[in-house]
Amino acid sequence: EMFRYDVGVDVGGTNTDVAILKRGAASGSIQVVASQKQTTTPDVASGVVDAVRAALASAKLEPTDLRNAFIGTTQFVNALVERAPSLARVVVVRLGGCGCSGIKPFETLPRRLRERVDGGAFNVDGGFTYSGSPYLPLDEIALGAAVAELQQRRCKGETFSVVVTGMFS
Repeated sequence: EMFRYDVGVDVGGTNTDVAILKRGAASGSIQVVASQKQTTTPDVASGVVDAVRAALASAKLEPTDLRNAFIGTTQFVNALVERAPSLARVVVVRLGGCGCSGIKPFETLPRRLRERVDGGAFNVDGGFTYSGSPYLPLDEIALGAAVAELQQRRCKGETFSVVVTGMFS
């Protein structure tokens, strides 16, 4: 029987848990072949990589043996609920032009939270529809102007994160 391997990762505020599952393609059987629990690190990405590597080593597998990865985390939700000081402003660059203008970023957040994290938004023509067909060609001039404005804000000492998103993402 052919088998595939999936990895599941749960990043919590205290621990990062990893499980590797062996799935039988024909029979549908599922077996846990490795699990790992490590303390969640301040740098979440490196902690996840380390925990997955440890689980792979325990199962005597290579990263290329994995077919799917499933990752869940409560860290973002916890930071929102706790109004953590580490919450940074977020600037949204939306590809899709007027197709994305119906609901503004952060519009549905509670007012005090919105005031804390809303770093502004740029609507830029470009992107694809839900089916993958082109919606509008990328407006490189508008995107360049957004980047230039963000660079000026950084030079003035402003701290923020940037997310680039499309209409259907």
